[in-house]
Amino acid sequence: MWFDVWVLGFARDGVRKAEYAVSVETIEVAPVGTEDATKWRIIQSFSRSINAGKSDPNPQVTAPTTTTTRDETLTGWHTTPHWTLTYTPPDTGKAETGNHQRVNATVTMTLGANSPNADSSYSEVGAFHFGVRFDYTGAVAGKYKGTVFTEARVELVLSLSDDAIKESTRHFLDAQQYPERTFPSWPGKNGPRQGRAPAPADQQGRTGRQPGPGHRHLPRCVGQLRGNSAAVRRVPLLLHPRGRQRRQ
Repeated sequence: MWFDVWVLGFARDGVRKAEYAVSVETIEVAPVGTEDATKWRIIQSFSRSINAGKSDPNPQVTAPTTTTTRDETLTGWHTTPHWTLTYTPPDTGKAETGNHQRVNATVTMTLGANSPNADSSYSEVGAFHFGVRFDYTGAVAGKYKGTVFTEARVELVLSLSDDAIKESTRHFLDAQQYPERTFPSWPGKNGPRQGRAPAPADQQGRTGRQPGPGHRHLPRCVGQLRGNSAAVRRVPLLLHPRGRQRRQ
């Protein structure tokens, strides 16, 4: 038996909840002896846990009020392949003094499959797991509260052969590998996270301060820089905010 499992998580600024859209799709079976595939079952079961050491006082997460487990025949999954779950923490409606209501939690899914005639069933505990944090920062940032996936990895694909973004792509590449091409420029200048390199006197400005590695970095992400060849390079992207695009 073969099937596709989709688990999509949604977290938003301004809302303290994590939503999951889950599905089992494209089920395929092959005859096996006297097995009756109409009696085979696929099981998905969700649970949650809280990291109290990284949470504020009295952390809690409320599980979905309907169900956190689906145990269906293949026909049942074919008929209704999708289902959703929502996890929420308490929300007093304001930033409490001494308690930002931060909750660090993990949502885990166990995936299983079985047959009445099988000697043993298949079960994978922790087939999917999601680190999620519910925040309440007060009027310091954003919409004061929100939810983030702590293990989410943001990726950005940049192509040197794409006319619409090739100049920006070149600048990212220069910042990483050819920092002397970025502004302010001097021979021997280091790239982001490569240590502090002395700047010439005429580049230090009125205050005499030397620009640090990469100056003040924008938030990092992971990207791919593609040239005209088939090779793909994966690099962390750090941008010099005061840098200029290099035109060829």
